[in-house]
Amino acid sequence: MDNDPFANHDVTVHSSEVVTVQAGAKSDTRRTKRNPNRRNTEPMPANPTRGYGMVGERNTARSSKTSNPESLPRVKPKPEHPIVALIGESAPNINVPIAGGGQVNLVSHQSSEVLVIVLWASYNHLCQDELPALKAAVERYSEEQVQLLAINDGEGIVTIKKYLERNNLELKVGIDMKQEVADAFLVRQLPFVAIIDNEGIVQGIHVGYIDSLGDDISKDLESLVSGKSIIEKSKERLSRQKLSLRSPAPSMLNQRSLVKHQ
Repeated sequence: MDNDPFANHDVTVHSSEVVTVQAGAKSDTRRTKRNPNRRNTEPMPANPTRGYGMVGERNTARSSKTSNPESLPRVKPKPEHPIVALIGESAPNINVPIAGGGQVNLVSHQSSEVLVIVLWASYNHLCQDELPALKAAVERYSEEQVQLLAINDGEGIVTIKKYLERNNLELKVGIDMKQEVADAFLVRQLPFVAIIDNEGIVQGIHVGYIDSLGDDISKDLESLVSGKSIIEKSKERLSRQKLSLRSPAPSMLNQRSLVKHQ
């Protein structure tokens, strides 16, 4: 026993490690505290009853389903607004009488390559800003290239004449006492602009008035005169607007009825 290397040491055995203590020293039999900063590097057991491994199986199944286009929910495309749908179609075949004599057919306007029509009324204050802006945009071109037809929405000749004189405007005015043009274009809001090419196709529509309308019309006319279509651009631009429904607004109906009795 004299050759025993542990003869002068007391040995305390713990559950996880062996600690040597000098002979005569007080032995600490307390369990060593676990270091909270120590990470357990052992892999998590894949126990299906505890959910381990099942998540991976569910994700695999889900990914396999979503990878199949036929399993995805089908979203119905948003229907195109009726006014937007008019772009790219033939203009209404209507003969519009001209103040002072004559008429213009919206489809077969042989006198110019592009016909810009604007529906307006004296009771609509926005028209006071729009009509001069449109006239300025059209005057950049010859009458063989572009013509502007200001179609009045249901007012009498006397009212129209007084309005033009008061605002110092010289325009080619169309008379639409029965609002046939407005009904054909589903108009609820004035002012309303439609651009028709030499084949009678509606290339663009502008609803309402904004400060950049003159510039927008100028860009549209520049494209059309150079032989470029603006149908897709016009559809995209108009689709971003919050357009009204088909039926005329009560305020517009009331205004029309008042005008008819003037």
